[in-house]
Amino acid sequence: MQWLTQNWIWIVFAIGVFLLMRRGGMGHGRSHGNDGPAQHHEDSSDSQSKDPVSGERVNPETAVNVMYQGRVYYFASRENREKFEASPAQYAASATGRHHRRHGC
Repeated sequence: MQWLTQNWIWIVFAIGVFLLMRRGGMGHGRSHGNDGPAQHHEDSSDSQSKDPVSGERVNPETAVNVMYQGRVYYFASRENREKFEASPAQYAASATGRHHRRHGC
């Protein structure tokens, strides 16, 4: 019991870190690559965002997300996030309405 009273601050700190990691604030979990405040790529008054892979409307509070080139993208599933990560330029261009011109034949 004496150990517990002497080390209570470290225990509270460890619990806090654990909760942050479970929530996705620090780990490789749900919010892969999220290093800053959430930036919605849709109208900020809208509580829904569009999944760039499937086109589905998703709730940013519960959606899987990833940061790419300083912007947060939200996904309906982990599979959609994995497809995005395999070819992010393709999906990011369609999500923002910008298309890259290809050079060559």
